[in-house]
Amino acid sequence: MKNLSKILLCLFITSLLVTGGLLSYSIHTNCKLRLEFEPKSYAYPYAEALENGEFNLELLTKTTFVGEHALIGSPPFEYNISSPVTIRYYSNPDDISPVFTVEKGDTIWCRPPSQSVYEGDVTYHGLESLPTDKRGWRLAKPFITKGKEQNDTLLYVKLSDLDSVCGEWLKENVDLIPFFKNTTPKERSRLQKEYLKDMPLYIDNELYERGSYLSPDLLTPAFSPESVVSLSVSVVSLAAYLILRRRVKKLNK
Repeated sequence: MKNLSKILLCLFITSLLVTGGLLSYSIHTNCKLRLEFEPKSYAYPYAEALENGEFNLELLTKTTFVGEHALIGSPPFEYNISSPVTIRYYSNPDDISPVFTVEKGDTIWCRPPSQSVYEGDVTYHGLESLPTDKRGWRLAKPFITKGKEQNDTLLYVKLSDLDSVCGEWLKENVDLIPFFKNTTPKERSRLQKEYLKDMPLYIDNELYERGSYLSPDLLTPAFSPESVVSLSVSVVSLAAYLILRRRVKKLNK
């Protein structure tokens, strides 16, 4: 009983320290991002465009993207893949019914067939999504989908859906990406996680670097899945420890 009590107490303290560390890391990372963000007078007024709901995409491209900025480079990559999830596009995040839907299993183009890799080459289709002021929601033109009429309207889509497509695209092309070659399995796993984290937020990082906008999707959530797990462990272990102590006291009476 005493040994079990010690184990539960140690588990509680350890998990509580882990939770505190994760929360501290989130706070530190977000404060650093905010403090280092430098709005530029010549940058595209992205926050204003979001508020008004009016984007000058041509001006945004010219002022934000310099050099070769195609999200997915030139061949031999596989561009058309089977959508791993159903992707719903909305006129407004609060809407119930989508205005365009890509069904799971539909063939989609992760890079528009007409897209080149020259300067300013951003089409805002598919994975090239724009941040909004609501974390987890993006603005993008729907994926070009086989058998469906192309939709060139900026619509709201969930970041989690685009994350799934990124994962599927990477699975199809991982052996063709240069910096994944000649790496150990551990290194490749780490690089893949970083790649999947950065790929959907490609435009967000460009907007940040140009002093145009700090996307909420770049900020680390205060309660990440890891911190929720560690906090749950600390609560359960503390509860178990207190129950065990009460039983021990009863037995000693």
